[in-house]
Amino acid sequence: MILGEPERISANRTFNDIAAIDVTLPTDDGALIVDRDNVTLDLKGAHLRPAEFAATPDQYTGRGIVVRGAKNVTLYNAVVLGFKVAIHAENAPGLTIENIDVSGNYRQHLKSTTQREQLDDWIYGHENDKDEWLRYGAGIYLKNCDGAVIKNCRARNGQNGICLVNCNDATVVDNDMSFMSGWGLALWRSSRCKVIGNRFDYCVRGYSHGVYARGQDSTGILVYEQCSDNIFAYNSATHGGDGFFLYAGHETTQRTGEGGCNRNIVYRNDFSHAIANGIEATFSDRNIFMGNKLNHCTHGIWAGYSRRSLIEDNEMSHCQNGVSIEHGRENRIFWNRFTNCEKGVWLWWDDDKDLIASAFGRKQGADSKNECVERNIFKNCATAIRADTTAILTVNGNTFEGCNVPLDVLGASTIHSLTGNLFLAGELRNGSSSSITGDRNFVDAGVRATGPINWTRAAPDRETAWSAVHNGPEYHQLDDPHPWPWSRASDMRLPVTADGPPDRLGTKPLAPLPGVPEGKEHILIDEWGPYGYEEPRIEWMDAISCDSASVRVLGRRIPFTVYTISPNFVADPRTGIAPGIVNIRPREGTLSFEPFFVGVTCDGKSSPIMVGVIWSADWDIRYYAWKPALDPRTSDGNWSKIVASAPMKREKSACVDYVWGGRGPVPDQSPDHFAVMAEGRLTIPSGMAANGDLRLRFKTISDDGVRVYLNGEKVIDNWTWHVPTEDAAEVVLKRENDLRIEYFEIDGHAQLQFFIEPVQ
Repeated sequence: MILGEPERISANRTFNDIAAIDVTLPTDDGALIVDRDNVTLDLKGAHLRPAEFAATPDQYTGRGIVVRGAKNVTLYNAVVLGFKVAIHAENAPGLTIENIDVSGNYRQHLKSTTQREQLDDWIYGHENDKDEWLRYGAGIYLKNCDGAVIKNCRARNGQNGICLVNCNDATVVDNDMSFMSGWGLALWRSSRCKVIGNRFDYCVRGYSHGVYARGQDSTGILVYEQCSDNIFAYNSATHGGDGFFLYAGHETTQRTGEGGCNRNIVYRNDFSHAIANGIEATFSDRNIFMGNKLNHCTHGIWAGYSRRSLIEDNEMSHCQNGVSIEHGRENRIFWNRFTNCEKGVWLWWDDDKDLIASAFGRKQGADSKNECVERNIFKNCATAIRADTTAILTVNGNTFEGCNVPLDVLGASTIHSLTGNLFLAGELRNGSSSSITGDRNFVDAGVRATGPINWTRAAPDRETAWSAVHNGPEYHQLDDPHPWPWSRASDMRLPVTADGPPDRLGTKPLAPLPGVPEGKEHILIDEWGPYGYEEPRIEWMDAISCDSASVRVLGRRIPFTVYTISPNFVADPRTGIAPGIVNIRPREGTLSFEPFFVGVTCDGKSSPIMVGVIWSADWDIRYYAWKPALDPRTSDGNWSKIVASAPMKREKSACVDYVWGGRGPVPDQSPDHFAVMAEGRLTIPSGMAANGDLRLRFKTISDDGVRVYLNGEKVIDNWTWHVPTEDAAEVVLKRENDLRIEYFEIDGHAQLQFFIEPVQ
């Protein structure tokens, strides 16, 4: 069926025996338009799509199904693809969308690569009162659709899955919007919604494992600008930029200082493996985060400037920080489990001048005070609790096992109560301006104390102390005119589904996606978004090949075989199950220079022959510090003075492959204002190149300035202050080749990588 003009659906309509509805010219008016009340549109699985797709997904235009000003409309059973927005509805209360696949719609072309981040890829969700989000496209975009229901819908290969704008009392249940390059679900000024049992996994951009980890404001669930009293339960939003991202909005922070995204319940979700935060919730009041999995995140929960949050019964392991709260007040951190975190709970005040002076800071204040940390278990954390300039802190009934520093108190912090804790190892540090008095704590004989800490009473033995902490009454409750109606996550009652009766929630979050490996190292992002492991893929694991190379074989539990490889090389393993890695190395010893080829069969399909090169230049690398007065951009004389000074470090290396980030090359030295001189000699085996020379490609990725010389001739020159940038030049190598790389770093991110690639 071909639609030359939009078709208006004014009564119940079923499209029988139609495999596809092709739209000749997609427009924002929509291909199928519903503008009458009480209409049911059943497409019976038909594909609604443009007759001719745009060349790339960032050029997709128009809208597929449009609902305008109609009540109680139902959309069923369709596949809508190839549009800027697959389904768009406005002023359509009571809308139901069920069993519709909105995969393959608009997504931006990402400029970041595996070796460098491009800042243009950041997405901006802070404004949408004028539908600014529409520039990013969507699978489903609803505006002013109170009471909407979205059930059993799916999306892949898009940017944003579901957007709810000014939609109150909506229900989003049992959908799967995973592997999106922006947001799985986004709410704007939408309250009293129920979001239950959905998948928003791998909604991510801005990540390259071991190179950069920014997330670029991608997230599984986005909650922005005055969204309150919502329920988010039993969802899986793992491997995202953030798992769950809640922000009060500019109305609160910049204009009124009031309002926020308040009183939301986030219950028994899995937000693990987030690049940044499992949960971010800022500038908001009385939110509840209970029973969630927040493992392997940079921050399990980031709750800056939040007030009266309840953080209870969550699991946080292998996080850089478990719970991080700056300028927070009256937050309760109860019954959580922190395992192998660098910092378990981190509370602090710092001089955020702009935020303190903002409308929010002036109206709400910015102290860090009245925080309560009770009944938590900290195991094998470097620092369990760190408080810096946090007043009236309560630390009661916690267990500290295998922690280097169970308690670290700094600045103008004060402890209101330190009662009934089990300190089983480590060093208690009080570097604050106040003394600390503990009551009824068990302190193991091996625990050390630094600073004024007084233990007035200790339990007689570990067993008695454990019983008192875990079976005794609460030691302290903040005075609260509105007490919590429950004491543990297991006591909560919520609706399991929108149409089911209230029930005690005892179900676990959704299981991991079958066949998709867990862990940030398996987040793979190409120019169109995250790889979904649905189609086999064979690619270089990294571009720099020195004494070995690696090929990544991707897919969901499918067999692979190396069917051919250069005679002088070996592959390990030759066979396996995807996802897997094939390591390629010379058969004997280390070669100074040797091209090679390899071919892999995956799921019975053979890849094209892949060509690489093993090379080693025996680099001599020297590092120098320089002062701004010797800015190397100003003159070559300044550069000569820098490299004539004594190096602060010198090393040998087979490759030039450094992503320092913000750390710098020398510990305990400034990460800024350093220079690198790398010199090496590359020998080409005789007879390898026709007529005595060989054509290849030199490539650098640098932040900041770089110059590359081949046999004294400058072949790459980007002697500027810049973000990570790729530069390349085709070169001709001779039998013996002298290489020199000059590099300087000004500030911020630091990166220097040098590649040699075949010219194909």
